[in-house]
Amino acid sequence: MQKFHITARIVSIGIAFALAISFFLVTLINLQITGLDYYGIISEDTHTRYVTITAKRGEIYDRNGKALVINTLSHNISLEYGAMPRGKADFNAVILDTVDAIIKGGGKDTLTEAVFPFDGYYPNYKKNEEFFSSPTNAKKFQSLLKRLEFEEEPSTEELIDYLRARYGLTTYTRKTGVTTENYSAADADMLMRKRFHMEYMQFSRVEPYTLAENVSQKTLTYVKELSI
Repeated sequence: MQKFHITARIVSIGIAFALAISFFLVTLINLQITGLDYYGIISEDTHTRYVTITAKRGEIYDRNGKALVINTLSHNISLEYGAMPRGKADFNAVILDTVDAIIKGGGKDTLTEAVFPFDGYYPNYKKNEEFFSSPTNAKKFQSLLKRLEFEEEPSTEELIDYLRARYGLTTYTRKTGVTTENYSAADADMLMRKRFHMEYMQFSRVEPYTLAENVSQKTLTYVKELSI
């Protein structure tokens, strides 16, 4: 009788093992053979995106409950390279309109300061010696000249004339030999500084350009409504 029970257990275990193997074989055949097309489509349509979520820092209060360090929501307004128009006039219009909207929305003090290697006011600039006293600035400036394909360092006047045409601030008519200013002095000065800074910071598809930092929700809303 005991031998019969042992045999029955062995048979039961064998059957369970055979059923498990059969299940896995059927599943494997379905994945690799019969369901190949279906699962192939799913794999092609499946994408993984990794997003880094910054941990919220804890707020700090003194013993009387007065806030010493608190969390606040802030926004930056940036230009995306891929969203910018190709034409010089349209490109400049985006900058002018966005800056104007930021100012009218009460965010003038949030505008980022443009790095500019010259002193003075458009179009009469002169070299800023303090800027070039920094080895970092001097090195980045030389790198920019190489990207602009200057074989030799140009004079201030030569570079400014080149940039005025490059940024569409002026238009030269070859037939008449006349150079026409396309903007007011104030707008041209702002565009010269902003566009130079964009190139200085290597504005590109992987490097957006920040026009304003820590703007209020009111300013952000005003800019969004203007861009609609």
